[in-house]
Amino acid sequence: MNSMATEIHAAQAELAEAHRRTHALAYFSRRMAHDLSNFLTVIRTYTELMLADLPQDHPNRADLDEIAQAADTTVAYMQRCSAFGRAASSKAAPLEVDALVADVVRQEQLAATVPITFGGTSHARVHMNAAVLADALHELIDNARDASPTGVSVQLDHVSLEAERLDAGVPIGAGAWATIDVIDSGAGIHESVANDLFDPFVTTKSGVRGAGLGLAIARAAAWAAGGQLTIRHANGQTVSRMYLPVLPRD
Repeated sequence: MNSMATEIHAAQAELAEAHRRTHALAYFSRRMAHDLSNFLTVIRTYTELMLADLPQDHPNRADLDEIAQAADTTVAYMQRCSAFGRAASSKAAPLEVDALVADVVRQEQLAATVPITFGGTSHARVHMNAAVLADALHELIDNARDASPTGVSVQLDHVSLEAERLDAGVPIGAGAWATIDVIDSGAGIHESVANDLFDPFVTTKSGVRGAGLGLAIARAAAWAAGGQLTIRHANGQTVSRMYLPVLPRD
């Protein structure tokens, strides 16, 4: 077995183990998010009732406001945990990649604090849950925007591979793929998380609830469609690339 074949075989074995771990964690995350959201609903409801009964100058009002804010923040955190679980076990249907990506980019551009450019085409249809792909793209774009205050680029393309190959250490099988690149000019992958890049809750950000989930959500979404997510940094740019297998046209 030559060195490239050995590397691909090792990467496939590592990827299979990561698949098993991700599915188990996604199931736990989905159940945990559901149960904790029910508890948080009680906390939020009773906090709102208490605030409604208190005058604006009551000394306990600031404490209740803090409780309400913490509950709201945790609800948003649980929603991201749900997105991770949903990405790994979603119902799929044929969808047009270019139209969905263009819609997500438009949404991001409306709320963006940095320029977001968009280009390229894939002319591809894939078998995937539309909400899951949208979640994944929002996560990748938000990560890129945080890393690159000067701007983010989203690029569509398609590739046809005659043989399996490695991209950033990830095996990509032979066949036709739609690719979605989210590109930023940030500092790249911090060495402290390089080996755990896709593990949920691993992050270099401090004080951010749910930090570290973004890449895990995006990779789980790609896997659910039979695709892959790769991350590479070169020439001053970090490229997050989703590979999605193309459906044949009728």
